[in-house]
Amino acid sequence: MSIAAAEMTDPFESVYTFIRSSGENVHIASARLRAWCLQQDTQGKLERLRWPIPANFVSECLAENIISIPHVQQLQWALPHNLTDWEPIILAEGGTCTTDGNPNTMLVDGHHRAFIAYQAGCRFVICWALSPKQWQPFRIEGRHQFSKRELADYPIIKPLIDRWSDAAAERN
Repeated sequence: MSIAAAEMTDPFESVYTFIRSSGENVHIASARLRAWCLQQDTQGKLERLRWPIPANFVSECLAENIISIPHVQQLQWALPHNLTDWEPIILAEGGTCTTDGNPNTMLVDGHHRAFIAYQAGCRFVICWALSPKQWQPFRIEGRHQFSKRELADYPIIKPLIDRWSDAAAERN
């Protein structure tokens, strides 16, 4: 079970895209998955784990255009002071393993929070680690297949930042 691309009618809906080494794109409706996780968590159905932030995480986020520094700056002021009060990031197990035998996981939601935590000296963040059975219903089929270069060049977060800024200006 998955979501057809045609069902994604809001052009601003958050979508996470991961490109496997084979070139296959994995698109996940990340806002919908986050809402499901929050619901499951309040019912005690998800386990919270500590995720060790990889040492190369910050450099990869910057090199691959995964995070937006303006969004990091905005988010730093909005997050609770205590890291344990932050919403967990979302990891999705890919159903495969790396060459060293570790599970192949995708960081679906929380890149900016993990970046901020690492920059503040934290080497772990709280996460929900989802099995393929849990996240597959949020996979989007039929979307454009990006190359790694196209995805890195795509202004992933900018339309959302502009939308949030416009919404904030309207409220004030």
